Amino acid sequence: MRLMFALITLPWVACVLQASDEWVRWMERGHLELTCLDFSSAAGSYQNAVRLIEDDPSRTSDLLLSLNAVAMAHKQMGRLAESERESLRALEIAKSAGLGGGSTHAYLLSNLGAIEIIRGAYGKARQHLAEAIEIDSRGRRGETTQLAVARQLLSQVVAHEGKYDEAEILLKQAIATLRVIPGAPLDLLPFALDGLGSLHDAQGRPQESLAAFQDALALFEKTFGSDHPILVLTLNNLGVQSTKTGHIPEARAAFARAAAILDHYEKTDPATAASILSNYAAFLHLTGSQEQGTVLARRAASIRVALPVDISKLEPVTLKPK
Repeated sequence: MRLMFALITLPWVACVLQASDEWVRWMERGHLELTCLDFSSAAGSYQNAVRLIEDDPSRTSDLLLSLNAVAMAHKQMGRLAESERESLRALEIAKSAGLGGGSTHAYLLSNLGAIEIIRGAYGKARQHLAEAIEIDSRGRRGETTQLAVARQLLSQVVAHEGKYDEAEILLKQAIATLRVIPGAPLDLLPFALDGLGSLHDAQGRPQESLAAFQDALALFEKTFGSDHPILVLTLNNLGVQSTKTGHIPEARAAFARAAAILDHYEKTDPATAASILSNYAAFLHLTGSQEQGTVLARRAASIRVALPVDISKLEPVTLKPK
């Protein structure tokens, strides 16, 4: 099972900023929209943050954070050309400002690696992530959120190569760091646990996979509440894995809950919604609820038809009857 996607976020709030700065307000708004899976609005907010400071040479560090955030939002929507463009622009600015080889450079390399993973360019991703980890390790700053993120992403590359044991070591290193590091973004740890669930599924360890998804969901609920849109990603994966392990009532509850949250939050990314509803429809067909499944499948199809041509749908974890 593949994780639908991970929100790799930057702990930019740790910077020394003026609370009244309009740039801060746009960045905060964008992050809120991102965690609500409203990627289009997040991209707009982050772009407003860029426009505010892109001509101010004293705000180079802030500009890099903003550009990277724009790239991140585009990545979540599948707008990979736009995402890569903004990431490369940030890297060029960092080098011009004398930040090459430093922690900022490493962070930007990690996010460029994340884009290459989505593109399926795993060789390039490995190169960027290995360089980011080497820079961070050379800096001797100890365990950091940034290093954990790079390891988490590298674990996806290694898993794609079929080296599941090595991927598990990397991911568990990242999880251990995220459990104890102060100031880490709150969504990183539960997404890492969700990734562990996907990895265990690929390893043929279904019960451990199920437990990891349950842990991820519990942490999301503790952090964001019981009906936040960020929950739908893990609810989807939990529904799929519960079905595969024969826990049908639990699967039904997870899918129904995800669908209810999607109904409540109309701005949730449509590609994400279509993928999750498709999985729920497949579950309903698999368990004998043909009419309800057909209605849901049509709804998912209508969402996909309405998607802009430059937004690729997220790959669904589709259940197929035996």
